[in-house]
Amino acid sequence: AQRQQRRRAACGGALGSAPPPGRAGAAGNMGNDKSKAGGKGTAVPAAKQPAVSRTVDQASQIKATINRLGQRRDFLEKKMNQELVQAKAKSQRNDKKGALAHLKRKKVYEREVEKINNGMLNLEQQVMSIESSSVTKDIIDAMKSGKTALQQVTAGIDVDEVADLQDDIAELQANQAEIDEVISTPMDGLGIGDDLEEEWAALEADMMEEEVSKLPSVPTTRTPVKSPVDSLPAAPTHTPKLSDDDAALAELQAALES
Repeated sequence: AQRQQRRRAACGGALGSAPPPGRAGAAGNMGNDKSKAGGKGTAVPAAKQPAVSRTVDQASQIKATINRLGQRRDFLEKKMNQELVQAKAKSQRNDKKGALAHLKRKKVYEREVEKINNGMLNLEQQVMSIESSSVTKDIIDAMKSGKTALQQVTAGIDVDEVADLQDDIAELQANQAEIDEVISTPMDGLGIGDDLEEEWAALEADMMEEEVSKLPSVPTTRTPVKSPVDSLPAAPTHTPKLSDDDAALAELQAALES
């Protein structure tokens, strides 16, 4: 009996120390998962989407919504036209009740179309605002980049050094101007220019005499000039004979004068 009790106690201790099959499998899997995670390292977070890309996606989504609303508006407008046609047909058949029913449906479609148009207008304004904001951001980013580039370029430039550089350049230019003036001044050390003025005056006088000698000579005899009066015919010397009528008229005029 004692041996049996010892055997039972030994079997019970062995069973109590061993974990259940299900728990052992789960623990083994967890150990494998941890080992695998430890081999691969921690999970890398997803890259953050740029703000510009998100803005473009949002604008594209709004445009897609506007297109869907436009399709629904076109469908409702067709339904409006159909209701109007049916209302006219019922009115021609003197079916007032049926015509009013179609007109009522047409009115409902009109209100829906008006609501869609207003919604599309609001969405289009939002798209315009988003695109304008995106353009503004691009401009600001470009200005910031330009500022950074300008700071990098002008980082090693000193204003005082630039001023000194300008002074040095101006001094060098003044020295060069003086050198040019000295070089361009003729050298009179040989005494060549002392008699040049007199020689030039004598040369001018000789040239003037040559010009005068080439002129034609003036005639010394006077050529008689024919007056235009000489070409006129001579006045008559005899008294012309008057006719009887002329003679009578002359006598009458003489009598009146006396």
